Amino acid sequence: TLEKRLAGRRLSVRPWVGTQFEGFEGTSSRDDLETALSLLWLEATAPRFDAGIFERDRADRANAIRQRAANPETPFQDAYTEALWANHPRYRPWVVEDLERMDLAASERFYRDRFADFSDATFVFVGDFDEAVLQPLVERWRGSRPGGGRAEVAPDVGARRTAGQLARDVRSGSEPQARVRIVYHGTFENDVLTR
Repeated sequence: TLEKRLAGRRLSVRPWVGTQFEGFEGTSSRDDLETALSLLWLEATAPRFDAGIFERDRADRANAIRQRAANPETPFQDAYTEALWANHPRYRPWVVEDLERMDLAASERFYRDRFADFSDATFVFVGDFDEAVLQPLVERWRGSRPGGGRAEVAPDVGARRTAGQLARDVRSGSEPQARVRIVYHGTFENDVLTR
């Protein structure tokens, strides 16, 4: 129904949750800005958790995992990720057995908790808009979201890139191929912004 109501409009709003942050990203035309902000508000306050859609998503993910396993590039990518992140659970590729642990009720609780409070959120608007028009819209749609005074710090999940030099050879498939990936990482002093 929503897709039909939004037909012909140029806007999208999508929530996302990462390892350390969560947020929304979206686009809209200038004329559809208020509709985009109202959709953001709805995504935060009245998300839809539907068992049928959840099961279709699980089936789609299972199909994607099977297709990924058939890709000859997969062993190289998996060996790279495992080596770089010391096989940390947050960075392991999904397998079909992981899908069995997906839980709609737990997902809903997690989602509602993550988007229950905007008091520590930062919103960035980029584009051609009139600030005098934008401000009351933001105050209405973002400002009406209750805040509980959260000031969170992302938890340390223990994911660390592997230190030192590490080389891995991956042999897979029937045709000779070569792939090389070199990663340099570590602490550094960022002085770009102070110049």
